[in-house]
Amino acid sequence: MNVERKISAKELQSLLTDDASKTSSAFCLSRFHRKVSGKELRSIIGEATGSHENGELKAPSDEASTLSRRPSQIGENQSFSEKELQKIIGEKSKEERAAVYEKFVGMLTLHGYPQFDASSGIRKFLWGIVLLVMSSLVLALGHLSYSPENLLKQIIELETEKTGSLAFPTVTICGYSPVYNHEILKRFPVDITEEEFKTVYYQLLSNRREENFTRDDPLVERVLLELKEKGYSSYREVLSLFEKNLEVDINSEAIRKIMRHTRCLYENKPCDFENQFRIVYRHTSQSLCLQFNYYKIGKEPYVSTGNDLENGFNMFWDISGTHYFYDYGLHGLLMEIHPYGTPHHLIDHRNTIYLEPGSLANIDVEEVETHRLPPPFKPNCGTQPLEVLQDYPYSAAICETDCYLKKALEHCNCVPDQFEEHAGPHRICDAIDMPCVFKASQETHCHGCPVKCHAVHYIVSSTRLSIGNDALSSSLKDVHGFENMTQTEIVAYTKQYIVGFRIGFKSLERTVRNYVEAMAWFDRFSLLGGTIGLLMGLSVTTCFEFFFFLVDYIIIYVKYKFFQRYVAYLMKRRR
Repeated sequence: MNVERKISAKELQSLLTDDASKTSSAFCLSRFHRKVSGKELRSIIGEATGSHENGELKAPSDEASTLSRRPSQIGENQSFSEKELQKIIGEKSKEERAAVYEKFVGMLTLHGYPQFDASSGIRKFLWGIVLLVMSSLVLALGHLSYSPENLLKQIIELETEKTGSLAFPTVTICGYSPVYNHEILKRFPVDITEEEFKTVYYQLLSNRREENFTRDDPLVERVLLELKEKGYSSYREVLSLFEKNLEVDINSEAIRKIMRHTRCLYENKPCDFENQFRIVYRHTSQSLCLQFNYYKIGKEPYVSTGNDLENGFNMFWDISGTHYFYDYGLHGLLMEIHPYGTPHHLIDHRNTIYLEPGSLANIDVEEVETHRLPPPFKPNCGTQPLEVLQDYPYSAAICETDCYLKKALEHCNCVPDQFEEHAGPHRICDAIDMPCVFKASQETHCHGCPVKCHAVHYIVSSTRLSIGNDALSSSLKDVHGFENMTQTEIVAYTKQYIVGFRIGFKSLERTVRNYVEAMAWFDRFSLLGGTIGLLMGLSVTTCFEFFFFLVDYIIIYVKYKFFQRYVAYLMKRRR
């Protein structure tokens, strides 16, 4: 039978003193540390046995032993086994922790807990229910307040800024249905018939398919070769020979006669077709478009300095001619007004304004500047790297365009010529490549681009005034083609083929839309804190009370665990 060895008070004190006097030890980091630990241990054991005096252990007298020794702690004599010493230290740790807890509860400002701790029986149970209900309410309100649907809730604040001028938008104008006329046929640089003319258009140039024609690949190849020899190679250059787009066609002799002062003006100055417009096209619905105030690297947008009738952009179109397609009998112009630095939509008709012939549309524009919150707030605004286009300011529209051009590059190994300036090293599509480009554009939907956090858009409204009155016949009596028309026929012509519009700012003011958090973090924290204080009396001060209590409690626990390990080390060394 193994008997656990014991150590006398004198021998324990000798071990503590000897270990504290050493320069180094396998257990303690410093001599001072070991000295303090030894003093603490002598004090703890002395208090437990009633034999503590000035930090020294002494053998207790018989009377002291009878009065103060506890057999459960020190055994049957004045010596101590390792187990007894460990138990003395453990119970001293419990006593100190209990004292810290009692002091904490007595000073705690949290409502209800001191009453719960002090009571017993049914009352303790009731206080427990109260604390549980209050805690549940606090957790539920905290979860509700900081749930994503509430935490990310936003409101829109509107304010109006007065300005002296505003950057004019880019305006893209397209015929709803592509047309040609006999003047285009006369100007065509290659000798072909009208039927061959239409065959080349249907087979190669149109972004829609016409079923009632016969393919003629040799004819298309011959025409393209002859056009290339004459300097027409890009899609826009070739298509411009088939559709109305020149100033002489749009501002026909009838337009110049009827609207001799306002056929095309910007800020009350005549338009410069060569420098203010460029030819672009969409990949669906229609082909050629004219774009006013187009984006170019290093080019600043036009600026409007007023909102009177003479300010803004005025223009009249003659859309007469022979239609290539039936198009359900629809006839007129399509217009897209978009911020400078953003492209026109290639595929869909978003933000499109329809202008019917026989009317003058007055289009009022209001600029709206939007400032959105960054993610995780909705919508997830930001930017996305462009893979094809270069040197273009980011917008959701240019990101979508880049997506379509990427598809064209993958399928056709080229980029459409209307983005030549921004295509970098990529090959530019020839006219022969365009059927492939149009087909590739229909195979994907590019609508997943993030919106810009700070962006500009326009709100448009319009009113219309009819074109055509009794005085028209006298104005056009000398114009070629109108000599033999009656007054009724002249008015009917203007109502079917003349389209006019004026685009200007409604006022020199900018509406600023700011997305802001529905409740700022400080307001949310204050509301939650006030609710918790009302239900349980919990405050920041209470949190510090819990913090300091935990610190004290942990320090006591760790300190006495250290003492127990130190005693185990000394007993092992004694052996």
